[in-house]
Amino acid sequence: MLWLLLKSKDCLDFQKAKSKWLKEGDANSSYFQACVKGRNSKNSFVALKKGDVWLENPASVKEEISNHFAELFADDGWNRPT
Repeated sequence: MLWLLLKSKDCLDFQKAKSKWLKEGDANSSYFQACVKGRNSKNSFVALKKGDVWLENPASVKEEISNHFAELFADDGWNRPT
């Protein structure tokens, strides 16, 4: 019974947050701009450490990320059994 009450409270809190976003977030208000700015700062790379060296130039950070994923997803020629 306690679990159901806690789940109901979580659902209610989620709906309140969603209604606040619909009310205040779509109006290009300072609330909306603060949400966008916070999301952008959380999702950005300012610097990247490769070994003992810090890469701070945006071009070198992009290149290092691209090389990392190219190596990660490269085809190594392994044949899967059928």
